[in-house]
Amino acid sequence: DGQYSEYELRMTAYNNNKAVMTDYDYASEQAQTGQDFEDDIIDLLNRALNPMFFRPGGSSSQVGQ
Repeated sequence: DGQYSEYELRMTAYNNNKAVMTDYDYASEQAQTGQDFEDDIIDLLNRALNPMFFRPGGSSSQVGQ
């Protein structure tokens, strides 16, 4: 008669919920990765903009000379 059994309905709800949680976990991981990526970009920009500051053996006293 096309009716779903209670078991089928429970399994469908369970699988849907599990899929939502998996998506949520993935989004959380991506957000963390995005933050790390942003930090790396800022670090690279700082190095590009302040070559004297990051040069090995250099000191900040050299800036402006």
